[in-house]
Amino acid sequence: RVYRLAKERGMALVAITDHDTISGALTLSHLPDVIVGCEVSAHFPGQKVDVHLGVLDITERQFRQIDVLRHDVLELVQYLRDEAIFTTINHVASQVNGRLTPAHIAALLPWVDAFEVINGSRLRRQNRTALALAESSRKARVGGSDSHTGRGIGHTWTVVDGATNREEFLAGLRSGRARAEGREGSYFTMASDMLRFAGYAVREAGDGQ
Repeated sequence: RVYRLAKERGMALVAITDHDTISGALTLSHLPDVIVGCEVSAHFPGQKVDVHLGVLDITERQFRQIDVLRHDVLELVQYLRDEAIFTTINHVASQVNGRLTPAHIAALLPWVDAFEVINGSRLRRQNRTALALAESSRKARVGGSDSHTGRGIGHTWTVVDGATNREEFLAGLRSGRARAEGREGSYFTMASDMLRFAGYAVREAGDGQ
């Protein structure tokens, strides 16, 4: 359904980036227009602070190592750089588990390739903070729907001008030629997603009885 919605809404390529798993993306990995990715919940060691990193074009072997290293983000980002894995900081201005400080961001900057500057479920002011960080650090800029309910799939995206296939798109990402387009979030979209989540939870509870 994710793939179908993305294609119906005009996406040339489809990147599936579930939280801390690639099992869904792997079911589509045989398709030439699918990119296997993940949104990694990574932790600063010894602190109650998390950061969400987006990684694209990864293998099962790489994911297994990522899943081990994500409990120490400083070790993780070095591994991602060694493996030449395209890495973004996602929704940097929203609180995940403890707020990121300038010191946390500075520790990550040498190792990441891009900031997510348009997140389809986050407020405009949060996205503008990410854009300012991308501009000041001269990092690439990407967009993502961050859609956990299907509502936002294909409404926020990343563009690489001139790319005609998956390989050219990934090469453009790695060379910093990406830009973000599409919708930003609002209080309405956040409330709508919360209601959808509640509906899913009720249905699952009913199915389990």
